[in-house]
Amino acid sequence: MHPFPAGIRVQEWDMVSSYFKRFGDILKQTFEWISSQSIDIESHSQSKEPFSQTFKRDAQQFFQEIHIYDWKTQLQWYDVYKEAIHLLGLSSPQIKIPNSVYILTGAMNGLFSMDTFEDNEYSACEVNAWALLLNAVKLSKTLLDNIFMYKESWKQNIAVLWKHPNVSTLVIECLYRVIHPTVSLTLHKEYERLLVDFIQQLFYSFDSLSLIREYNYPIPEMSHYVVLLTEKDCKLFFSILYAVRLIHYQGSSSISENEKNTTNKASNELYYVTGIIKTLQNIADWSVLSSSSHRLSGKNSLSLGRIREILDDNTILKMNKVEYSDLNSYIPSELTEAQETTFQEDIVSNIYYPFWDADKRSARSLSLMTLLALCHASQSIENPESHEVIRIFLLQIVDVLRENEFKQEFYRVAEGQVRNRIEKWRKMKTFKRCLIPRPILTLEEEGFVKPYIDQLPNRKHAYVIMKALEIIDKPIPNKNRKSQAIYLTP
Repeated sequence: MHPFPAGIRVQEWDMVSSYFKRFGDILKQTFEWISSQSIDIESHSQSKEPFSQTFKRDAQQFFQEIHIYDWKTQLQWYDVYKEAIHLLGLSSPQIKIPNSVYILTGAMNGLFSMDTFEDNEYSACEVNAWALLLNAVKLSKTLLDNIFMYKESWKQNIAVLWKHPNVSTLVIECLYRVIHPTVSLTLHKEYERLLVDFIQQLFYSFDSLSLIREYNYPIPEMSHYVVLLTEKDCKLFFSILYAVRLIHYQGSSSISENEKNTTNKASNELYYVTGIIKTLQNIADWSVLSSSSHRLSGKNSLSLGRIREILDDNTILKMNKVEYSDLNSYIPSELTEAQETTFQEDIVSNIYYPFWDADKRSARSLSLMTLLALCHASQSIENPESHEVIRIFLLQIVDVLRENEFKQEFYRVAEGQVRNRIEKWRKMKTFKRCLIPRPILTLEEEGFVKPYIDQLPNRKHAYVIMKALEIIDKPIPNKNRKSQAIYLTP
């Protein structure tokens, strides 16, 4: 596969693509407008042909002649064509595609027909055929939906894609050929069509959920976090694994040699890595991942009743209760000796805040594994600017893990406690509860991510991230007992 001519810059192609999309949107809006008109607004004019008639005739002629263009150009117009079929009385489009792609997909419910001519470049090689299909997918969202809608008709071929991202070399190689700027001019907005839309459609096309959860990961500890993922986050993880693997994938030998010979290796790497990272940043609202439905303030202002209501849910209580083995690790000794003694007597129940539920725990696991995977992938990056792109996203994930908004909320509430309540709590000899701030990382989580943060080529970046996660240079606990806990009495 050949890259675009050197004279065409990506900015220019992006502009052309934007104008192309805008023109398509205008056509769609015009189709909708004409369809909504019960009476032609120009029908009163006998001297002129009504606008709707002129537009329909010209559009019909345009779409009837579109078959003279190559199959990729036809696919550029496919989404608009589908919108126009009913209004213009057009027949369903049939696109002539290369033999190798037709052999993979078949007629796709009449959408495709076989082109008997095919360049030598697109031989019957399986990788070339799949790469051509992915090139088609990036051009049309409707086509993407169709190929999975009719997956049963070509199940025997698509089944070769039903593998875990860590071992799915065919998909990785084809994605690389379609999006790497050395071999293709794919815009960043098209990265999302492939790495999110296509990969997530692939996720739902087979039992990928079991595959993701039961896979034997090279990092044994990862299995613990994978099983915590909800189905929604498993789907995101599926895309993330493909995207991160692409960062350090070097391509086939012939492609790699082509990249070595280019004079723009650094800029190509920067464009490539930036496109992948942008896609990951947009794959989910990472700030929402750090939120919780169980808050002390906001719409549900703090009250003992509100806290009791949350903690009456045994699932939430169990998930957030501090185990005795965690006591010395996470509870400041300044909470008084009496508390530690009564905890041992099972009178005090220490509970972490922010409160987590299954969704929150899943989102946190996803964040931890994404952090780890990006740190590992960074080792293959050479361009400092590419490292900077990854660093910014890593800090975004770190911010998710720190839960600063909730910690600040906790300390505001704790500082506002009446001293009499604290004294009353201390003197109680019956069962009582105490909310304490959750550590940024548990000891288990620290052990999970620290070795991979250490692998970051830029030592300064590694230090900043570990400091932000309080893996190193841990802050000295505040000795003010009042601000360290929220004391709950019956």
